[in-house]
Amino acid sequence: MPGQKEANYKENFNNTREKHYQVSRNENNEIFITVHYIMFQ
Repeated sequence: MPGQKEANYKENFNNTREKHYQVSRNENNEIFITVHYIMFQ
């Protein structure tokens, strides 16, 4: 089935992109919290 491989690829790409987005969002939150903590310590 030629369409199945493409569907799997798109699904994997979307999953990877979502994980990467969550990771970078968590890193940004940690940086923000650290800066906030240092400024108001």
